[in-house]
Order: sequence, then C-alpha cells, then structure tokens
Amino acid sequence: MTPADGRIVARFLPCLCFSSVLPSLLLSILFGANIASAQSAGPPPLIVTPSTLVLLVGEDYGLSAVDATGRPVSGAEWTISSPIASLHVVEGEVYLDAKSPGRATLTATLGGQSASAAVSVLTGPALPPGTVRWTLQPTPGYEALVVFQAFPSNGSSVAFHAIEWSKSSTAIVRALSSTGQQLWMTRLSSSASPQTLKRHLPPFARTFFNDEVVTNLRQILTGDPSLFASFDRPDLNVPGLPLDGNSILSRS
Repeated sequence: MTPADGRIVARFLPCLCFSSVLPSLLLSILFGANIASAQSAGPPPLIVTPSTLVLLVGEDYGLSAVDATGRPVSGAEWTISSPIASLHVVEGEVYLDAKSPGRATLTATLGGQSASAAVSVLTGPALPPGTVRWTLQPTPGYEALVVFQAFPSNGSSVAFHAIEWSKSSTAIVRALSSTGQQLWMTRLSSSASPQTLKRHLPPFARTFFNDEVVTNLRQILTGDPSLFASFDRPDLNVPGLPLDGNSILSRS
C-alpha cells in the first residue's frame, strides 16, 4: 500500500474520526519507498495542488495554483476539460462544484506557464471505503522523505508538513492543508536523505511538556495542591510508571 512514485495520498475511511473539520476523513500519509535519482532539483514555475482529486456529485472543493516560491498565487486562469464540474474563483483559489460523474483535467495558466490536476467525480451517498480523496506529487527533482501532522494552531490552516529530499540540492519543507493544498514551501539549509533520517525517541517512561522533561505532576496539572491525592506520585519519571514507554508531547 506504499505508492512507488512518492505521492502523498489521503484515503477516505468511513466511520473513523480524524478531526472536527473532517469528521469522516482519515488521512493516511504514505510516501514512496523507491528512491529515484533527483534531476534538476528545483520548484517548477507553476503547479496545481492537490495533484488529483475525487469528488461526489454535489460536493464542492477548493484547489490552488502555486508558483516557484511555493505559495499560492492569484490571477491564474482556470479551465476544465469536461463539464463534470462548474468552477468559480475566489481570491485566486478555484472551487469546483461537482455536477456529473466522469473524469476531467483542471488546468491553471499564469504568465505563459500552465499546470494541471486530474479530477474524478463519482455518484453515490458516500465515497467507497479506501478511496484516495486526493494525492500530491513530490516537487519535481525531489522525493518525499517524511510527512507528519502539524500541531493545531489557532488561525493556521497547516495540517501537514512534508519534507522532501534531493541528491543535488538541500531539502525542502512543504506545508499542506487538510484538503491537499500547498500553503507555503521553504528550503532548509542542510541536505537530507533516507540514510540520514533518524527519529530520536525519549527514554522510556519520560514525560515531556513544551520539549522539557516533566519532573513534577504539578507542572502539567492546575489547581489547589491540596486537591491532589496523598498517594499520587509527583515525580513522573521515577520507577513505578506503566511500562508502555509513552510520552506526552505538547507545544505552546
């Protein structure tokens, strides 16, 4: 179930809850295991995000055009190859209103450059289980290295961060919305590869808050100290914790 081409995909699984925004959409982030040689690593002049999209008749959905800076642009002209959906543009973002089943190519044109995305429309009360709702191709010349969920933040639409690597350039980070649209891109000062990717796990039974080890229960619980039971362990890192190796991770 791992795409060999390194696409980022979002699968639709009913009866599972991912967030309050998408109550029935679980985003399974996959990235390619086959690593290809990077050629001419660099952002393209124009891309459409997401790269592919599956809708139900009656649904509407937003896509955006992204330029070489990695940010959405306004002023693009949008066309669709088949009348399976109507479209309207709001502040540079195109919205599709699915009308009838079928497939079409959505194209954005700006400054003599064009880019496209594939759109499919299905009928029925819900998407079939396992349907890939959207996919996002890696930046040309790069391979997807790791994708992880962003920490929720008020006023931010970033749901995921994708790190992509290249043999001929430094790594990049792409910020993605839950709908597969790229919000921004930045280039790191160092390179990355599957061989150098390491995840440092905290020592077993340690608890973290704002990236610091919690040594006392009162650091993460508020209230009158007298309300804590006398048999509670105030030190969360002493022997006696469940041997599950779990950690609490919280960021301000």
